[in-house]
Amino acid sequence: MLLVLSREGQSARVHVCANPGCPAGIASTDRLDFILMNGGSGDGASDEELGRVLRRIAAIAATNEATCDLSGLLPHEQRIARWLEAEPGALL
Repeated sequence: MLLVLSREGQSARVHVCANPGCPAGIASTDRLDFILMNGGSGDGASDEELGRVLRRIAAIAATNEATCDLSGLLPHEQRIARWLEAEPGALL
């Protein structure tokens, strides 16, 4: 699932993925992982305000996720692998 947030002409693309038990995103719940897709490798600092917004969205999602069917979501690495299989070289 792709979530696009925008503010003052800038946008942030966030993949909402299944949390396989070792979250990798800026924010997460027991079942979801919110991963900022900004072309980085997770090494650099992300915008603090964006981080706060994603943590708030995750907190809201956590109150509802037990009643939602999330079976169609893949963990981030599997999602990227499937995408690259369909579009080889896309991340080069």
